[in-house]
Amino acid sequence: MQPALSATNIAIVVTGTGSAIGRATALAYAAAGAARLALLGRTVAELEASMRVMEAEFPAASATCHVADVADEEALKRVAKQDVLVPNAGITIAPEPTAQTSVAERWRVFEVSHPSLSPTAARRARPADCSRRRTSRAARPPRTPFSPPTTPARIVAVSAGSIGFPAASRFCGDQPAYNASKIAQVRSREHLAAENAHLLVALVHPGVVATEMFDDDGAWINECLAGGKVVSLPARFMVQVTSPEARFLKCSWDVDELKARAREIMETRMLTANILGWPFQPK
Repeated sequence: MQPALSATNIAIVVTGTGSAIGRATALAYAAAGAARLALLGRTVAELEASMRVMEAEFPAASATCHVADVADEEALKRVAKQDVLVPNAGITIAPEPTAQTSVAERWRVFEVSHPSLSPTAARRARPADCSRRRTSRAARPPRTPFSPPTTPARIVAVSAGSIGFPAASRFCGDQPAYNASKIAQVRSREHLAAENAHLLVALVHPGVVATEMFDDDGAWINECLAGGKVVSLPARFMVQVTSPEARFLKCSWDVDELKARAREIMETRMLTANILGWPFQPK
């Protein structure tokens, strides 16, 4: 791990850490030396599995896990004060037209993609048994005392590339609720960033990664998954995008290009969701 990407003295909260991208993201931050990690997931079994992997690969990591419904705002507040939040959790429903799904099913997708939509969800975060499954302190190397970071708080939400495709495209995977929730996520994060100058907000499209979410999306997804994307790639990118070096990151540019266009990114609507060409310019 490059020194510039170190997460030392930083507290991290990752949701949806029971498997796939969420688990890999937690491991990537552990590799970066995160001071504290809070892993959120749906079940004790999934979280225990993630903790076992972390203990094996990073025995010095300081981590706790919590069973939580990400739609429960109060539950999330009780987990920990964090410097970096990675809201990775997401769900899909059966690939059917909008008219054949219930409002409750569609709304649940929104609740998970945008946690603050439902602060009154039934379940509350509770420490799982695996929160005590950690290497003894005697076995850990000494750590530097925790101190507040000088960099701003950061939120890195997991987006979806399908929001850029036409609704009739097969690449939307017959998931109107999921795609609509991800578009809403983009706009809500933009407002969050505009309202909080101290907050660094980013959305990351992780690429096509084989996860349980694709199980109901039909055979076409096998074509996209051909060759297999390594789940650690987007996970490690999460670490990079929360580092100071990546403040103006766009994946099609290299670092020198990013730095050269920093002012343009800051002063224009580049890299935001908008109507292309607006405000309209006279010829």
